[in-house]
Amino acid sequence: MGGAPGPVALDGWCAALSQAQQARAGRCPGDPAGAPSACLQPALARLGQQGALALRDADAAACLTALRDGPCDTPATACGAALEGQVAAGGPCALGLECAPDAWCAPDVLTCPRTCEARVAPGAACDPLGAPCPADHACVAGLCTARAPAGAACDAAPCAAGLGCVAGVCAPLGARGAACGAAPCAPGLTCLDGACAPLGDLGAPCGASTDCALIDGAVPVCEGGRCAALPGPGAPCYELQCADARCAVEATPPTCVAWPAPGAACLPGGRCGPSARCVADQCVARGAPGAVCTAAADCATGRCGGGLCRAADAPLCPVE
Repeated sequence: MGGAPGPVALDGWCAALSQAQQARAGRCPGDPAGAPSACLQPALARLGQQGALALRDADAAACLTALRDGPCDTPATACGAALEGQVAAGGPCALGLECAPDAWCAPDVLTCPRTCEARVAPGAACDPLGAPCPADHACVAGLCTARAPAGAACDAAPCAAGLGCVAGVCAPLGARGAACGAAPCAPGLTCLDGACAPLGDLGAPCGASTDCALIDGAVPVCEGGRCAALPGPGAPCYELQCADARCAVEATPPTCVAWPAPGAACLPGGRCGPSARCVADQCVARGAPGAVCTAAADCATGRCGGGLCRAADAPLCPVE
């Protein structure tokens, strides 16, 4: 055991979190809590200096302790509460973390910085496509409704975070090793042979593709009861899925075929593959970071901020 971690400053949070995640991964192979998470340290430090973001000491310590020393079957739930925004509604936001708990960073792909807007009040009218309810509420039948706690019925409202609906009642999601079937497993785990287990790596047993972890960043497939990488162009696609290709089901056997190249005609239905989009019946490459965009779909990374495509590891808006 490593003992309780000492106080961590916001400008050292990403390093402390990464070290704790590595410790968890070493102790609990396959545990999703040990997977590295995106953490933009320079931006966090700058927001801290501006008073826009704060580190909640108790939650940060609980998070690091759970990752470093906690049981593998216990999720590190405090990590999600370690950072707290300090900017009230009407103030600017770049990362989306800066807004106070009663506000959110409204999406606007053309403007930087964006603006913190008020969340819908509990019990007030809401729209699933509009401003969100508070974190512990959900939009149900047009009203912000409190999420149901453990032991409460889940027919009128969704369960609180970390809970699932089991036989009509909210109950904790299955941790690693817990019995499953009727009860769902926690995120990052799958129900395999009646118990919640980590997602499988290449070659691991599986009953469905959802039992497998990403392989080299790509979605895997369960083939012959084992986790396997998706087939590429020219290979059969018996599971109707391909890597960087489409599955031509009209072929015998179904075969992976390369997507149209930029400049080629779109496939029926305006399909061009993940790296291009269909414009005037022609496939056009999605923009690289720095390219002009008006929507996330314009960018190869799927991230458009301030009218420019952003890298996957960069803020949607620069933190000045």
